[in-house]
Amino acid sequence: MARILARLKVVVQDTHFENRMANAKDALQRVARLSRSNGGLSINLMRRVAMAAVTSVALCGSEVWWRGQHDRESKLQLLLNRQARAITGLLRSTPLVFLREQACLPSARDLFDNRQTRYAVRARRERRPPDAPATTS
Repeated sequence: MARILARLKVVVQDTHFENRMANAKDALQRVARLSRSNGGLSINLMRRVAMAAVTSVALCGSEVWWRGQHDRESKLQLLLNRQARAITGLLRSTPLVFLREQACLPSARDLFDNRQTRYAVRARRERRPPDAPATTS
């Protein structure tokens, strides 16, 4: 029974990730149109819109399932590269290092690790008994 539940958990996590990535790609296509329409938005506004509309969708639930999987990291990194092109409007031949620097986007691993760390801190803070004094360290 435990083996079946473990396999079911993996299948659910895989489908969740694939659904999140598909939704994020759709959102990126809609956001990319903003940069191309009638002069478009500035790079700073495009970055803010892309982070809110695309990255948040892609990372939904990653706090729970992120365990350093390289396949998921590479898929998110590809999405971030597309997002950087949409933000900056630079050509496909632009080197990725320069592109990410201009778009001010972190790497996929940094995003996953940061999100998981923030979740752990939040969970630890909520686990504290209500009558315990707040610690500032």
